[in-house]
Amino acid sequence: MVYSMTGYGRNEKEFDTYSVAVEVRSVNSRYLDIKMRLPDAITLHENDLKKTINQHFERGQVSVKIALNGTEDKLSHLKVNKDFLNNYDRLIKEIRQELSLDKKPAISDYLNIPDLISYEQELPDDSELFGNVQDVLNAALQDVQSMRQKEGESLRGDMLQRLSWLEEAVETIKNEAKENSQIARKNLETRIDELLDSVPVDQDRLAQEIAYQADKVDITEETVRFASHIKQFRNLLGSDGSIGKKLDFLLQEMNREINTMGAKANNAAISHTVVDCKNEIEKLREQVQNVE
Repeated sequence: MVYSMTGYGRNEKEFDTYSVAVEVRSVNSRYLDIKMRLPDAITLHENDLKKTINQHFERGQVSVKIALNGTEDKLSHLKVNKDFLNNYDRLIKEIRQELSLDKKPAISDYLNIPDLISYEQELPDDSELFGNVQDVLNAALQDVQSMRQKEGESLRGDMLQRLSWLEEAVETIKNEAKENSQIARKNLETRIDELLDSVPVDQDRLAQEIAYQADKVDITEETVRFASHIKQFRNLLGSDGSIGKKLDFLLQEMNREINTMGAKANNAAISHTVVDCKNEIEKLREQVQNVE
């Protein structure tokens, strides 16, 4: 199964006096990097939540945002900091006496005091809260996995098409190279005959030299290795687990083989096909960067 590293999931659930909302985003990255934004009430469980997330990802940058919101009337949870208010009122009176001011402060002056009124939400015991957060997180992670799987299948289909094209292109190069090798052999024999004319020649030594020169333009080994890389690539696309790094390595090897074919062939038609192959390999590499 191929999984993309790009995904998004969100889930929210209401409980008696509060609701839990979880949002998960994942993008491509060489390694697994988890970033979390948590409310104070569950920060002690950050490591446990990361363990849950680790079960769903092997690579990628994963951002998780968890929020707790009250579902009851928020006015019922507003609290006045009475000690703060009394101290503030005492200071106001002292200032009025010191400056001989008759005007009394309005109620709006008190309401503008920072931190005078706070919102205190009632939450369940720690174990119950953590269990509920864990359930909502798992639901959001399932949404992410579903999206990553669909994206991965799309990537898989595209890569399989490109592999088929590369197979046909290398087969064309292989056929062109056979003719190229035969032509090179005949040209070499003709040139030797012209240069030596009637001079006696060691036929065994001549045959060795011709074979050596012909071997220099032979790309059989490269085409065989290239076909093996494509086979491994296909096998990985049908396997489970993290395959992105392995696919990237195979593409490096495929690019090396195709470069060698182009250098050995010394043929305009083959050179054009080699350029097209390198372009397809680069497109595959771009797709692989999103594979887990």
